[in-house]
Amino acid sequence: CEALPAVMNSVSQIVLDHRAGVHDIPEGWQNYVLAANEMGQKAATYDMPSHLRSRLIEIHLEVDLDEWKDWAFQNNIRGEVIAFLNFRPTMLLNYDYVKFTKKASPRSWSIASDCLKVFGLSSEIIPETLSGSLGEGIAAEFQGFLDVYGQLPDIDRILAGEDIVPDEPSLLYAVCGAVVAEYQKRPKVHATRMLTYSNALPAEFAILLVKDAYRANQHVKVAKGFAEWATKYSNVML
Repeated sequence: CEALPAVMNSVSQIVLDHRAGVHDIPEGWQNYVLAANEMGQKAATYDMPSHLRSRLIEIHLEVDLDEWKDWAFQNNIRGEVIAFLNFRPTMLLNYDYVKFTKKASPRSWSIASDCLKVFGLSSEIIPETLSGSLGEGIAAEFQGFLDVYGQLPDIDRILAGEDIVPDEPSLLYAVCGAVVAEYQKRPKVHATRMLTYSNALPAEFAILLVKDAYRANQHVKVAKGFAEWATKYSNVML
């Protein structure tokens, strides 16, 4: 539990007696949700008193990339960050709670995204800010992925109708991320072409492209060509 012992004592009164000091908790408000970090995460945590723990149902939450992307697309997380995590999903949460040499977490990826927004991909300060937010090793890997963006085919040509399909997997992840980013800006303009382009991609990338586009903006479901795409990939749930 993260709270200080004094705070947990106050919480105990609320959970056990439905009171906060001299105030009664009204009926209908007497179901409580308590959130905390786990002890092993070293986040200023303290042992929970047994009399409180025995009255709670403990649920351990795990990080899920698809659920995180649902949030990320709606909160303007940079496309490069999402594309990298599609490529390296285990990096979404890769935290060393002892040495702090790895600091990747959903929160730190949001910080890394903000750094890219503020400073830009080519800024000299980007390697240092990424290292500070993600840890040196993960930042170096992400920086290498960002360098891939310098090798991207022209996304405007793809959206204009050219089926340019890279052979390198990292480039395919980057291309899908870049296409979704442009689709998100103008979904009504790019939806149909994006669906057509997906047919030129290997199946796993076609599915990744359209599922991420749907997360970014659901207009794709009413675009011309979606029914055909959905029939082709009938086993896929958006």
